[in-house]
This record gives sequence, structure tokens and C-alpha cells, in this order.
Amino acid sequence: MKKRIKVMTEKELRDAFGTTANEWQKLTDMNRYEQAKSLSRAFIQVCKRLIVNSDDSVDNDVRSKALILGILFRGLEDYNDLSELTSIEDWESETKQIEKIWSKMWDCLERIEYASSHLTNAEVLTSILRSVFELKSWFVEEYGHGFYSSPEILIKREVCSICKCNFKVCGHFAGAIYGGIRCVSEPKDFELRSISIVEFPEDPRCRIWPWQFQKGNALETAVLTTFRLDDFIEDNSGKDSMVSLGD
Repeated sequence: MKKRIKVMTEKELRDAFGTTANEWQKLTDMNRYEQAKSLSRAFIQVCKRLIVNSDDSVDNDVRSKALILGILFRGLEDYNDLSELTSIEDWESETKQIEKIWSKMWDCLERIEYASSHLTNAEVLTSILRSVFELKSWFVEEYGHGFYSSPEILIKREVCSICKCNFKVCGHFAGAIYGGIRCVSEPKDFELRSISIVEFPEDPRCRIWPWQFQKGNALETAVLTTFRLDDFIEDNSGKDSMVSLGD
């Protein structure tokens, strides 16, 4: 039997968000990142339960708001990770740290930008985005805009994440939220055709770094990632798919 949870109104969820965001900001300002992340994860679980485990007594608007706030707090968790990683002395000289911070930066940026486009009066997001853009500027100044691996994928069949019907003919709109679920295309039959090196990638996490070029060796780089804005719903860790380019 499905466990029944406490029903929340949209106002109650909004008030809980305000209280939690303020506490998160205080902890982050004091560099208490682990506590801030624990707070984020606790709020994410509230959002997840409202979306996944609730019954018809939970309003669809509440589910949709829970999705947005869950994505936001995943972005805040990313931001705390970034703060920890960039506080390590001489991180700029460690290639693995640079790669990790670059990917984490994009995770954070995409989630915070998405949430900020759906929220109003969330001042905490302005300073976060400014800080992340400053980090992005550092990468550009240090390494330029760079090159990226990009796969050509033949998608033979794709279904709607809402109704599971043919995405091209169903009545749902890509990017819209329906009862706590984002409408996206889900590829069900596809194959990797080729891999290219490009300047403007679909996924900037698939960056090719100068130190990855080793004379006489294949170039190992990510060409696909499993990043999802709403990975908190399935606890997806977002690991990269790696391949070798060249001989």
C-alpha cells in the first residue's frame, strides 16, 4: 500500500521554500557546505515525495512547483560542491579537478537558470548566477572557448515522457510541466552514427582539454552525459559515457 504523505498547499510549499532557502544561504555564507547540502537534500526529498508518492489529494500545481523547487535545490547542492572544489588550494593546477569543476559548473548553471526562469522574488539566485558566471569567465580566459566532442545519433523512435505515445503526434508540449513531470522526448530506438569535434556543442560537459591529447595515443573524452535537470526523481548520478577518439 502506498504510504500517504502530508498534503501541502502551494502556499505551504512556497513558505517552506522561503524558510529553507534563507537557512541554506546562512550556512553557505559561513562555508558550512556539508550542512547546507544536507538541508538541500532534505528539501529535495519533500519535493520528490510530493511528485512521486502522493495521491490525487495533491494538486497538480503543487506537484509542478515541487519539480521546479527540487531542480533548484539540486542546483544549490551543485553550487555547494563547486564552492568546496574551488576552495581546495591550487585546484587550478590539477587537471582532474579542472575537468570535474567544469562539469559541475554546467550542472549548477543549467539547474539554477531553469529554476530562476520559473520563480519570482528569489534573490538568492542572482548572486549565485553571478558567481558561476565569474567562474565560467575564468575558464574562457584561461583555456579559450575550446573544442568539444559531439555525437551524431540516429533516433528511430521517440515517445512523450507524459503519455508515452509518439512524441511527434501527441498533444503535449515540449518543456511544459504536467503534474510534476517535464514533457521531453524519450528516445527508444537509436544508434550512434559518428562523433565530431565541434566548437558549439549540445553538451558543453563534453569538452576536450589540451592535456587529453597524448602523442601516439587515442584521445579519451566524454561524448555523452546522462545529465538531467530533474535527476533527483530517480537519484540519477549523471555519470559520463566515455569513448576513445582517434588512433
